[in-house]
Amino acid sequence: MPLTTDILERIGVSYSIEAEVRGRPPDVRLAARQNRTTPLVDGLRKKLDAALAGCRESAT
Repeated sequence: MPLTTDILERIGVSYSIEAEVRGRPPDVRLAARQNRTTPLVDGLRKKLDAALAGCRESAT
């Protein structure tokens, strides 16, 4: 899957999670963000770091 597609899908999932918890108590929103959104963002960070490393290698 292209990196841009992966990024957009993760953002879409993140927005869906936020839509699900909108209006819920703060503790519910926090739990959803910690349990569901954080892994998405962590995975995205790994993908972006790997892509950046690949760009650096091909530039040398």
